[in-house]
Amino acid sequence: MAGVTPVDGTPGKAYADCYPVLLDGAVVGWVEAELAPVVVDSLRMFKVLKEKKIPPWTEIVLVPKTGKASMYPGVFLFTTPCRMVRPVRNLALGKQELIGTFEQLYINVGIMEDEIEPGVTTHQELFPHSMLSVVASFIPYSDHNQSPRNMYQCQMGKQTMGFPLHSFLDRSDNKLYRLQTPQSPMVRPYMYDHYNLDNYPSGTNAIVAVISYTGYDMEDAMIVNKSSWERGFAHGSIYKTELVDLAEKVRGEDSVVFGVKPGDPKVNDKLDADGLPFIGSTLQYGDPFYGYINLNTGQSFVNFY
Repeated sequence: MAGVTPVDGTPGKAYADCYPVLLDGAVVGWVEAELAPVVVDSLRMFKVLKEKKIPPWTEIVLVPKTGKASMYPGVFLFTTPCRMVRPVRNLALGKQELIGTFEQLYINVGIMEDEIEPGVTTHQELFPHSMLSVVASFIPYSDHNQSPRNMYQCQMGKQTMGFPLHSFLDRSDNKLYRLQTPQSPMVRPYMYDHYNLDNYPSGTNAIVAVISYTGYDMEDAMIVNKSSWERGFAHGSIYKTELVDLAEKVRGEDSVVFGVKPGDPKVNDKLDADGLPFIGSTLQYGDPFYGYINLNTGQSFVNFY
């Protein structure tokens, strides 16, 4: 791109007067300090207008030199997947733009129209309550809360997610949590439907009674109806992946494979021919977990749950 010197080239000014340009963590060139804002603005324009094959999810960050102990200066570009991005309105171009977590530190995002300062404010939130994040936007009647409580919800709300995905049977995550009976809330703010959160319902519609009795109060605790608990209130499951590596069982030149000997009394019909439990079976403590056979000696082994 014009203004950027390749990493194996020599910039027009001393390196001390230039910014390094990094793409996904790799240094790809240098840009003179005076040209850096122009280069960044041009890249952002191409990104928003979807020109020059620049992906719309690209993160473009100019960390300026400050003369103080601060973030390492440079032009940082990120295009890798699985980065957190969110939409805002680019005021200069009048279009929606996706910005990243690092990027939003170095742009000026206004919330209300009267907060916009020409030449200073570069972006505007799509909704006034976007400052609360996606999670805190789901709080009903949030204007009746202490403001710190709304901020705390950004951390706490995700703990009651009914299920984080729909592909449990096709995944092998180390650990996943799932509520058995998540419910759609009876009272919901506008953003709940805007984000289609009913596809991933969270929590339970608990009826909470707040009473004053004998002058004492109870903090950070509650009494749960026993019958509700026994009927499944707040019940959940944990999906955990257990890794069994037979390489750890090998001694010397022995060769081992999963399997069981027909009629092995240790198996008690709890394991399939491949030495693993039947799909969907329930294991109790002490049940056969997996079996393997030493091909050199013909000896079979069974490990228990």
